[in-house]
Amino acid sequence: MKLKKQLIIALVLIFTILAVIMVVPTILNNDNEYKDLLNKARAYNENNLCQKAMLMYDQALTEKDTLELRLEMARNYKQAMENGEFDSYYKYSNFLFEILEKYRKEPKAYDVVVQYFYDFNKIEDCVLAIYQAEKFNISTETVNKIRDNIRYLCETNFSTFENVLLTFEDSYLIKNEKYSMYNSNMSSINGKKFDYATPMLNGYALVKDNEYTYLISFDSIRQAYFPNEITEATGVGNAQIACKISDVYSYYDLTGKKLFGSYQFAGRFANGVAPVKTDKGWFLIDTEGKQIGDTYFEDIKISQSNDCSQSGIIIAKTDGKYNLYDCKLKQISDYCFDNSDAFINENELLAVEKDGKWGFINTSGEVVIEPQYECAKSFSNGLAGIKEGEFWSFINTNNEKVIVGEFNDVNYFNSKGNCFVKNDNYWFYLSRYYNR
Repeated sequence: MKLKKQLIIALVLIFTILAVIMVVPTILNNDNEYKDLLNKARAYNENNLCQKAMLMYDQALTEKDTLELRLEMARNYKQAMENGEFDSYYKYSNFLFEILEKYRKEPKAYDVVVQYFYDFNKIEDCVLAIYQAEKFNISTETVNKIRDNIRYLCETNFSTFENVLLTFEDSYLIKNEKYSMYNSNMSSINGKKFDYATPMLNGYALVKDNEYTYLISFDSIRQAYFPNEITEATGVGNAQIACKISDVYSYYDLTGKKLFGSYQFAGRFANGVAPVKTDKGWFLIDTEGKQIGDTYFEDIKISQSNDCSQSGIIIAKTDGKYNLYDCKLKQISDYCFDNSDAFINENELLAVEKDGKWGFINTSGEVVIEPQYECAKSFSNGLAGIKEGEFWSFINTNNEKVIVGEFNDVNYFNSKGNCFVKNDNYWFYLSRYYNR
């Protein structure tokens, strides 16, 4: 038995040695063939014959697929694009994205790919590659530098509109003879046009279409009919909507039933309060129509969404000056100003005017950017419009001018990185490539 075991062991050793003797030459031959293909590819590349080089590289890739080889192929591909041998950027782009797909956690891959996209001014592809790097928590000097370079680059869409109204829910009310509603990606919400419409807020909009006035939902289903005498409305807030008939504003529920009110102006409910105006002045009401406190203001700032408290802060005027208040009308700070925009996004900076110049304060009433501009809009998604001379531009929170153009007016950036700007009496929109 012992002799039999020894014999088996010996046979195993013999077969192993034979296998090694047979395999080693094959490995050596394959390695030699791989090196030969690489040498030929590099020789062609040095002579600027990149197509011929790519044929050798493709064969080498079947022998050994490594990141270093693919990056070398990418350099050859780039050279071929530059010397005119290859003219299909689409194929080149696919090749670069294949590198990131196969080596998605390799920082070196992102350095090369992001740089090449940037060199060819393919900003959209560059951004996609940067987004993937961020997804895998990859941060390199090259990627970060290029991201900073493209952070505020915008693409211009030249579809033009007569009038544009932004709401805080990233939807737009747009007028081109008739009214239509667009989402944050600048796509029509329902593909319909109306004689009049409110913004789509909280899933509803009030519209006038020929002889009917009715409430529609986001999917364009009619919910209820309203009095056809309505000429203006504020949009839905707290399941209520303020409507104007014969210069008088009243509140209605979503079935079209009148609830309460007889005001010179009535705003939309947000954070449980709404601004209204009577002969006595401006004041706040709760959702039942009861006055909050006993204070009457000279003015209350209204946003484009017809409310005054999107951020939970009221901007109101007494004794000729504006101050910040909370929704219970407690004054937030002692800083007062002559005029202001409205808060657009929660915890972003408010544009205020003092002594003829515009600057920015935070929600605590602290000055963050000293008044220095001819006019300004509040910050929205990290950017704010400022006017110097004839034209508007955009600054970031460091007060750096980052988007410059000959704009006659500007709106606000939404969460998708889109913003309407005005030129020659028409609005069109900008889209940021990188929006984080």
